[in-house]
Amino acid sequence: MVDALFTVLENATDLNAYEHDGGRVSVDFDHGVESAQRATLWSEGATVHLGMWAGELMPQYARLYGNVNVLESLGALEEKGWILRANFHLAFHNSDWKQRWYPANRMPARDYLWQWATDLPNAGRFSRYEVENPNFIRYLVERGYITDAEVSGLIIWLRGLSRQQVDVRPSLAIERSWDSEPDPSEVRDAINEVLAALDEPELGQQRRPEVAAAAPVKVKRVAKAPAKKAVKKPMGPGERPVTLCPNCFVALPATGVCDCG
Repeated sequence: MVDALFTVLENATDLNAYEHDGGRVSVDFDHGVESAQRATLWSEGATVHLGMWAGELMPQYARLYGNVNVLESLGALEEKGWILRANFHLAFHNSDWKQRWYPANRMPARDYLWQWATDLPNAGRFSRYEVENPNFIRYLVERGYITDAEVSGLIIWLRGLSRQQVDVRPSLAIERSWDSEPDPSEVRDAINEVLAALDEPELGQQRRPEVAAAAPVKVKRVAKAPAKKAVKKPMGPGERPVTLCPNCFVALPATGVCDCG
């Protein structure tokens, strides 16, 4: 079946396919797609699945969640036979999927998409201690990205890391399937349907270069009114200072007392 998937995917995309993770076949986009990296085929019995993952890395999720029209178009894919899944997870630089931490991700995909459009400042790279901060963990629970029952597993994963930086990733999985081996034209149309929803160039096209902005016109300066005193905003979960326990070097809870005894 892997050989058949190679043939289907390469004929569908005109790209070089590669095998990974025990029978999955992927192609990497090379035509200017910014919010997703690859398309993947894999089989379970006679059923063939197609998957794409958007918003894995910072440039990808900045583009994905910064466009309201894209969020609406992605939500509409569910009415066309696609399955959208919240794929929130924690990772580190160059980690593969087996090294990452994935919660159950039970949040409905549309709620997840629109919520991250607001919560995006709390995605990105943080120190391990910032992520372990009880305030940040409570934030993840309250926003529905993880459950109370998953907190202990998250802490175990964090304390087992040798890395000091952790990536908080608001990824979205986009999948569909066929009951038997699909025709390459079907796979091509399916990939292009997702790329169109993401506002990305379709296969065989190239993203048009951005038009340079016109030089700013010089205007005569006028006296400015006295600036109003800025109101200090409360810090987000990822910005709050972290104090480490002098004994076990774990982030102290809000009480300032560590449970290490």
